[in-house]
Amino acid sequence: MAIARAADILTVAAGLRPCFLNDYFYANPREMSAFLRDVTQQTSFIDCSELCCLLLGDESYFINRKAFSDCDRVPKPVVEGSDLIFVDIGSGLRMPEVANAEHRTSLLDNLETLFNIIQSSIRDPHQLVIETHLPQSSRIPSYSGWLLGYSVIYTFGGTNDDMSAENCLANCPLSVYKVIATVSNGLKQEIGFIESEHMVMSFSIPAHLEIQYPDRDLGREIDEKFAKSPLTSCLFDKFRVVKELVSLPSVVL
Repeated sequence: MAIARAADILTVAAGLRPCFLNDYFYANPREMSAFLRDVTQQTSFIDCSELCCLLLGDESYFINRKAFSDCDRVPKPVVEGSDLIFVDIGSGLRMPEVANAEHRTSLLDNLETLFNIIQSSIRDPHQLVIETHLPQSSRIPSYSGWLLGYSVIYTFGGTNDDMSAENCLANCPLSVYKVIATVSNGLKQEIGFIESEHMVMSFSIPAHLEIQYPDRDLGREIDEKFAKSPLTSCLFDKFRVVKELVSLPSVVL
């Protein structure tokens, strides 16, 4: 797990991804600052100066300041809001459905507010840990999907948008997209990575909703997004996007 964590952090530090959710360990702001200083000091083959941590609600994210600020690498609602697909997965629904226009507009407004809050907070390069408050505490699933750069964002609709809430994704066929990177020899030597590939990112969309967007090729879109990112030979040699169809008895966000 420590090696996979290192690979994910370095992926963000290099700017390949603007952000990833830290679900490896818990640390308070003081401990996280010390951790990031150690990463910066001990990593010589990648510049980690743009790396910081965002504490958002009960979640923590590693963020690359520059990559996050670049509209080509994160779907800012003020620029690319029309491209985001919001999917309502409330437990009161029989099957997931596309969020209605009113809820979608509300989400985009909240995401724009959050983006501006984060932007103003990460400008100080000496501030390694940023604590911010959600515009609405009930929007964590939507915020998380947007921060991670997903094209498809799950929401519970209405006011019941709590991550602990039940959802209607159980036994629902999902198209799962995965970005798989080929690990370079340099990364293997630096952190002792023994696997030949590393999953950089994954997201899903209910299969029955995907066909409602015949003009969208989500695999091609994510491929183009990563093609614009600064792939560095010291981390990965190349990457590919794969698609799988899965159906699970329960899905926890």
